[in-house]
Amino acid sequence: MSVNLSSRTRLWAWRGALLAGTQILDYGGRFLRTFLLARMLAPEEVGVALAISAVVSSIELMADPGFDKFVMRFTGGEAARAMAAMHALLVLRSVLVFVVLYSLSWTFAGLFGVPEAVLSFQIAAAFVLVRGLTHTSMFQRQRDYAFGTLAKVILVSQPAGMLGLLLGLWWFGDHRAVLVSYACDSAAYVVMSHLLAAGRWSMRADREMARAAMLYALPLMVNGAGLAALQQGDRMLVGAELGVTALALYGLLITLTLVPVSALFRTFATVALAMMARAGEDVARRRSSMEFLAWMFGAVALGYALGLALLLDLAMVLLFGERYAVPAGLHLLATLLGFLRVQRGLPTVQLLNDGRTGRVAAANLTALGGLVLAWALLQAWPSLEALLIGLILADLIGLFLLLRWAGEALPEATAVLSAANRVAMLGTGLVLGALWLLPAPGLTERGMIALVGVAGLSAMALAAWRAWRRREAGHA
Repeated sequence: MSVNLSSRTRLWAWRGALLAGTQILDYGGRFLRTFLLARMLAPEEVGVALAISAVVSSIELMADPGFDKFVMRFTGGEAARAMAAMHALLVLRSVLVFVVLYSLSWTFAGLFGVPEAVLSFQIAAAFVLVRGLTHTSMFQRQRDYAFGTLAKVILVSQPAGMLGLLLGLWWFGDHRAVLVSYACDSAAYVVMSHLLAAGRWSMRADREMARAAMLYALPLMVNGAGLAALQQGDRMLVGAELGVTALALYGLLITLTLVPVSALFRTFATVALAMMARAGEDVARRRSSMEFLAWMFGAVALGYALGLALLLDLAMVLLFGERYAVPAGLHLLATLLGFLRVQRGLPTVQLLNDGRTGRVAAANLTALGGLVLAWALLQAWPSLEALLIGLILADLIGLFLLLRWAGEALPEATAVLSAANRVAMLGTGLVLGALWLLPAPGLTERGMIALVGVAGLSAMALAAWRAWRRREAGHA
């Protein structure tokens, strides 16, 4: 049994490494493009480029049908039917998003105080149409832990986007470089998704599967409004209230703080979703899997907060220059926000696996309340700190709701979910306390902060490892 356990552990390590490598390549490529923009353009032009990205991402999120998660739920003959239904929905969604983006391009350009950039907003809308033709086969394969196809697609699309950015910077020398990058990235992504697809692309969905896809997607499209507020609404608020120069600082700070969260979520959530889906209705397997995942996600969240506390301020100056130095208060708030975003991951995956997408939507819509609160705080205290305080309060409410509803969906795992969350929050609280007591820390102070965080992280990692051993021993 020990040999079998060891081989399964190595297999899971390989799967995790492949998926993590894919996400590092994807988000690393995006980050590198942001780095080049910040280094080669004036803050005003960086702000315009980030404003365009925020608008496009927001509208896309508002119409996100969750196609990658939906197709993972099916296998065999049902998989082809599910993909056809989602292809039809994706095309419809891309057309609607294009119409909305193009129609509101003048409004968005005026909102950010850059009416001269309206044509750039309109051109960016066209790339959404291209993405709507993506073949979903590479996502359906992930049900069986086959992550290689997506890795190959990203391996081509990210360098294509980088090449486009370099050409745009050379030719235009302003924010329009990001449009050339979008064009190259989108075209390469869609073409590769078709070249590597397991079957032909089809939109001919039968009525039963189309209805199932719509029932799954509609709550997630509502959820998209919350996600847009969660991920992009803050940028739009900064641009409108504080200007594109402040948006450049905020956008780069959030890029370093939250873009890795997206990579972490895609990596760990994909593995977790596949693990839960394969457990099916087996209560013992579901419970043992959830025990491992709860401690694993908690350890990742705490480790991520520790990394931000130690490196975020240094990284901003090192990567983007002294003009993007981060004040101590902003550093502390960004660290807390990063932790909360990671900690939302597991309960979100649990609810998605159970098809309770309405609950996910309701929790994410609390971000809209956070934006309202942030706007109110900005009127009294026009600063980035005020904005982050509003977002953090909304995130705390959203996390509470997600944990509560995930516990209802899987009562046998409620205790371990609660315990892992409490330990992660306690460890992060100690890290933040040390960061507050040691502002602008030097090497010695950073070492002290690291010791505080590593103690809690070690305890959580040990609990996760023990839970993993129990899970694998039970399935050997």
